[in-house]
Amino acid sequence: ERLETDPTDSIAEPEEDRLVHRQGTIVNPEQPLLATSSCRIPLALLLLGVTALSVCLVVLHRSWTLKKGPSSSEGAANMAESVSLELIGLPTTYTWTTTSLTVTGTRTKTSTTVSTATSSSLTSTTGSTVTTTPWPASLLCWALIVPWTGEVALIGMQSNLNASIFDCDDYSMFSDRVMEIGGHWTQKIPNTDLNAGWDPATQTAQNTWIFHNAWRLFLDEGKWLHHDWVIKVDADAVFLPSRLRAIARDPWVGRVAREGNGVFLNNCKFGLHGPIEVFSRLAMETYNKSWHWCSLVYPQEDVYIKKCMWSSGVRQVDAFTTLAEQHCDEPWFWNCQGSYVSYHPFKDPAQWKRCWLTATR
Repeated sequence: ERLETDPTDSIAEPEEDRLVHRQGTIVNPEQPLLATSSCRIPLALLLLGVTALSVCLVVLHRSWTLKKGPSSSEGAANMAESVSLELIGLPTTYTWTTTSLTVTGTRTKTSTTVSTATSSSLTSTTGSTVTTTPWPASLLCWALIVPWTGEVALIGMQSNLNASIFDCDDYSMFSDRVMEIGGHWTQKIPNTDLNAGWDPATQTAQNTWIFHNAWRLFLDEGKWLHHDWVIKVDADAVFLPSRLRAIARDPWVGRVAREGNGVFLNNCKFGLHGPIEVFSRLAMETYNKSWHWCSLVYPQEDVYIKKCMWSSGVRQVDAFTTLAEQHCDEPWFWNCQGSYVSYHPFKDPAQWKRCWLTATR
């Protein structure tokens, strides 16, 4: 977890790519491109008059077309700035603006009914609706377990509840040894001591080297090649994969995730925090190629991976509803209300279960 931006940052933070709505050009039906006033045809020039009449008819047709407005195929591109986005599986109102995506904590019902979980709707301010098929959102989730801590009990309970990483499409667990937890086996990270240092000044674990090795083992495992998104989750985070799928299935998110060097979701207004880290498959492909060059001078793993993504050209997308925790200025995270993807921290199994039941009821 990170309370503030590292003052030693040597990489200039790029202008944040937020969930920006695509704007088209709205044609004003009161202002046609060409005037359609009367065409005077000289009687003495009949042939020229016929030609002029033909031109007038063409202009009249074009003016009528402009007044009619864009065709249905152009609807998705020609929408107003503010759009309400209702996502299947996440009964929450999203508000698209020209700067960012804000999610309210209230749960609402959409007036547009979609019968299957493979549809969503973009509703413009004029009331028109464009129905689209969202991108696939297969999730591969993984966790690092420190065996002498309460994380073993947390993972065991999550396995019994089929919750957290066990509710993803696939999962992996890593530790400094091979051990069974709830019928699942961890993979051993070679040559890695999980005893992380502690920085009293920032109140954060100095765990970059540990996660650097864990990420390398994860990449070598190769499961990420078969999934759309990769999520690293702390054991004490109450993680709800269904809510993340709803975000990942959005057509805009799905498109930008597959452009350039991929994307990662920035989960906190103070910068990426480690309890949950979300990357597109293309971002993992980029990291797999460039990880050798990523600096290890940053002691906190969340700062390390953020800087690595920046230097590798991976796009940052702000999605502040990915995480609720006190260090992200959400002191009421413990009540597990709203539509956040995760709540952190809950180190006691009973409290973790209480939060999970509250969030999923």
